[in-house]
Amino acid sequence: METSAERIPLVYEISFWLTIVVLSALVIWSLTRLFFSTRGEGQSAIARMISAKNAGIEPKASQAVIESGQRFWIALMVVLLSVGILAFLVLVAIVNPVSEYSKIDKLLTVLLPVIGTWVGTVLAFYFARENLQAASTSALEMYEARGAQILQTTLVQTAMLPRNRIQAVTIERGGDEAAVKLNKLDAIISRQLSRCPILTEDDVAKYVVHKSILYEYVAKHGGDEHLAELGLDGLVKEHPAVRSLVFIAPGASLADAKNSLAGKPGCQDIFVTENAAPDKPVQGWLTNVDIEEYSKV
Repeated sequence: METSAERIPLVYEISFWLTIVVLSALVIWSLTRLFFSTRGEGQSAIARMISAKNAGIEPKASQAVIESGQRFWIALMVVLLSVGILAFLVLVAIVNPVSEYSKIDKLLTVLLPVIGTWVGTVLAFYFARENLQAASTSALEMYEARGAQILQTTLVQTAMLPRNRIQAVTIERGGDEAAVKLNKLDAIISRQLSRCPILTEDDVAKYVVHKSILYEYVAKHGGDEHLAELGLDGLVKEHPAVRSLVFIAPGASLADAKNSLAGKPGCQDIFVTENAAPDKPVQGWLTNVDIEEYSKV
């Protein structure tokens, strides 16, 4: 039969179970934070940042500030709670007689490794994320710098699609836009292309019709069965954006081409001509997609 001298004093039992309850609550809270912070993350941080940059999405500076504040409070709570638990255990040891130290020693032997492991795990997780963010930002900056260098050192005449490979619709000499039927444009766009240039017989660039504009106009004017009847003149009248073109000299760089596009909002097509003259024959063609592909490392 167990004597009263052999039983663990009530204060030890209370301190033990209180510590277990607090630690359990903190572990559950930490695991919950870990689950919701990592849920749905299928890409690496670097890949997400590069994808966002290619899509024209700038990271929100406020998000970094919020996360930094969260890490501060998490660290503060972990440290204060851990110190509080240890202080409580030390207080229990101080107020009890020397004869009970063996029991207190066993209690501390069990709990100290648990507290140390939990504190180390939580702090390592949250502060490792900050280090990863810094590394990801550095990698993104290197990626952007490398892409900018490629654009600056690559000439337009190297990257352009030469005239003999451009699939275009030609406005015949003496003819006009009304004589160009939209079924000709559809025949080119249907070959897995997203746009169709319109040139004169002298190879001067006049328009570029994108797939979305063509199909929107056709749907509005009776559908596919009227393709052979609808003329380019009506489409140009309703969608003047097809006239939006940039002209550049063959000796210019892709960085110059990108800046030219940026200076003409909505424009996505560049034609390479002698001295960048709009009335000179086309030597080559570049699109916004081509430039973006060259800027990728």
